[in-house]
Amino acid sequence: MAAQALLAHVYNALRGNAKLWQSTLLVVIYDEHGGFYDHVSPPSAVPPDPNKSPEGFPFDRLGVRVPAVLVSPWVGQTVIHEEFDHTSLLRYLSDKWSLRSLTERVTCAKSIVTALRFGDQPRDDTPAVLAVPTEAHAVAAERMLAAATAEQLNPQQQALVAFSEYLEQEIEEPVGKPLRSAAMTAGLPSQVMTAKDRVALFLSQQKARARLP
Repeated sequence: MAAQALLAHVYNALRGNAKLWQSTLLVVIYDEHGGFYDHVSPPSAVPPDPNKSPEGFPFDRLGVRVPAVLVSPWVGQTVIHEEFDHTSLLRYLSDKWSLRSLTERVTCAKSIVTALRFGDQPRDDTPAVLAVPTEAHAVAAERMLAAATAEQLNPQQQALVAFSEYLEQEIEEPVGKPLRSAAMTAGLPSQVMTAKDRVALFLSQQKARARLP
């Protein structure tokens, strides 16, 4: 929420100055994906230079995808599906001011210039003011997230619960089976906790077997 508040303050400052707003491109590029699952495998990449790191890492592959937002009256209201990387911004700046090539990766990167609308009139439908998130917004967001989690399991939790049903058949501990079965009907949070207990119990039994002569 603090980061979102910062972006709102920057946007409002730019938007409140008409002359500055019409000559500015605000670029927001995240450096991490925030833990969100990415179904696309990280693609190969051109190494920045021919030299490897002292550890022998070639830097020839990108990471998971991250959000990037371009804010300007000269940018359309759309999602761009082309492949960019963090050096796409450097490529744009290098081309804009006729700078020499910084690295091989920058030279091969796709410029973000494709998102800009040259020759058109600046947009007049952009929000005049953005609401600045507060501590109350943060609390509300946490409650909404907790409610959503309570209503449905994510794919990883679903897989864990399903796998635990198989493990239950392999667990040699009949006394607790009825209790665990009952816990699986006591709501989604109980299902997740019971699934974890099943995995832990199964692993402990396997370890005990491995120590037997």
